[in-house]
Amino acid sequence: MFSCLLLQHFFVCIHVIAHVICRVYNSMFIAVVLVNNIAKTFLFQGFWKKFGEYREQAAVYYKQRFIVLLKGEEPNDYLVWSSYPLLNHAEEAHARIAVVEEYEIDLNDDEKPDQISLIMPFFRINGIREPSHFGKKRKIHKSTRFQIELNVTFPLTDKDRIHGVFFIFFFDYKLDYRSRFSMEAAIIDDLERIFPSSSLTVSGELWLDQMIPFWSSGFDSDHGGLLINESSLDLIQYNPTIIASRHSLKNFTTTLKRHFIFHGQQDIRRKFVTWTPRQADSSHFVLHLSIRISEQQLVYQTGLLELFKWAWIQYFAFFVVVNFFVHKVRRFLFENHLLDTIIKTE
Repeated sequence: MFSCLLLQHFFVCIHVIAHVICRVYNSMFIAVVLVNNIAKTFLFQGFWKKFGEYREQAAVYYKQRFIVLLKGEEPNDYLVWSSYPLLNHAEEAHARIAVVEEYEIDLNDDEKPDQISLIMPFFRINGIREPSHFGKKRKIHKSTRFQIELNVTFPLTDKDRIHGVFFIFFFDYKLDYRSRFSMEAAIIDDLERIFPSSSLTVSGELWLDQMIPFWSSGFDSDHGGLLINESSLDLIQYNPTIIASRHSLKNFTTTLKRHFIFHGQQDIRRKFVTWTPRQADSSHFVLHLSIRISEQQLVYQTGLLELFKWAWIQYFAFFVVVNFFVHKVRRFLFENHLLDTIIKTE
């Protein structure tokens, strides 16, 4: 009986010592794992995800607002027409009236126009008069890409020589996948050629350039306002240089670029520009503008919940790996008695 009590007492002592040693080393290894994970997460600069990316195709609609100017051989030799009565009356001697015919085509039945075609014949006049109707719009549904086609035709005389074109077309540009974003988008270009031409073809993808990221949610109103204030009587705002300067200062601008994938690598270039030399019997000048719109990679500023979620994902990814190896090392040290142990009683 005495030997049984002694044996039982011996086993209890061994159990207490093992329990105390295990507690001491556990606290040390846990501290190593936690501190090491935080340090590595910050070291790889992935703890706070301040910005994110997503893809969205914008809804773009032609506003029936435009300015087209054909440049001749001399600075005062030009032809112009616009959708702004104030500018047309001010440039009465150089004006041509345009009748706009517009087509909106939905190629994928997503309630967004996938193609818009505008035909704009111009007529020489002696005095300014407004057209009986500014344009016709017709929507055609077909059964993967948003495309806009613009054709501008100027009748020419034998003395007319076209060496350059300035144009600006306005559109409504909307995004709603994350933040509700809406702005007046503009396609602006000023092209010149040494030799006289009878036509100009410009084609490319409508590309949104961001100076700042979008909001993660809510209504994003930081779009810079309108380029032309129709209620103002100041003619200086119709100056091509002023328009281009104001457009470049906006946080969000649109340009025409070429975007294609070649052997798995993405390449973004500027638009295609093709001039046609003037023929002896040329009686008109044609401006053809082809705009394609597809999904684009956009940048947004992450919200608070997404910020903490990404921080936890980054930390947890390091924690799983580091904790696995630390557990293996700790088990190896204890099982092989490689650490000296000191029993401390209080």
